[in-house]
Amino acid sequence: MRIPTPFGTALLAFATLFGAPPAVSMAAAGPQAAPASDVDVRINLSPRHRRRDSVSLGIHLANYPDLVAIPGMPVMYDPRLMANYFFYEGSFWVFEDDDWYRSDWYNGPWIFVERDAVPVFLLRIPVRYYNRAPLYFRPWSMDMAPRWSLRWGREWERRHRDWDRWDRRRAPPPAPPPVFQQQFPRERYPETPELQERLRKQHYRYRPREPVAPPPLQPAPVHPPRPQAAPPPPPQQLPQQTVPVAPQPQPPAGRERRERPPHA
Repeated sequence: MRIPTPFGTALLAFATLFGAPPAVSMAAAGPQAAPASDVDVRINLSPRHRRRDSVSLGIHLANYPDLVAIPGMPVMYDPRLMANYFFYEGSFWVFEDDDWYRSDWYNGPWIFVERDAVPVFLLRIPVRYYNRAPLYFRPWSMDMAPRWSLRWGREWERRHRDWDRWDRRRAPPPAPPPVFQQQFPRERYPETPELQERLRKQHYRYRPREPVAPPPLQPAPVHPPRPQAAPPPPPQQLPQQTVPVAPQPQPPAGRERRERPPHA
């Protein structure tokens, strides 16, 4: 027989009198998580990426996401996923570690998007729809967009004035999602970008109403090294010219040199 400890007895009495702890009540009020066999999301962004070539975020969904529209916005999301995962204008978007990433397919690969190139409607998503919101979101209103200017600085705010001012009654409808990708679960997911692009062109005809993000940068062409010019030959040394020396004058023959006698 197991004897309860004083701490366990007190905890049981608290639960009997006051109900479940607040953390349990908050979890029950939020979106219900899907079974582990349906959702498998693992995000690992270390080291941080600052390029626009394709990267892997570690997102591995077993199946196509269950997208629902965010009220009054042309953006969709999956309330089951514990990730900041959205769909907008024909592309899937992920916000993680202060950065945005885009992909044409629900499981990536993902392209890093500069902050100035993120579509404004993604920035207007209310905080409550970020299922994996960072800690600095907590002081902000759940029904308002994140306060990006406080996070990204005054220079960003100066370049994006009035980004949070818009007529909610005239918001466009969400773009049709690429439901053809439902036939490609994780075990049949096309891995190569060439195959993904070909399937998308065959089954998805939607054209975005606005440009979403710049295409990935192409690698710089590698030019062969230029042949180095041969060094110039050393200056040709001229042969040394001997300077003729004038001959010393000789005394006339037969004349002896007379010495002057010393003075007395």
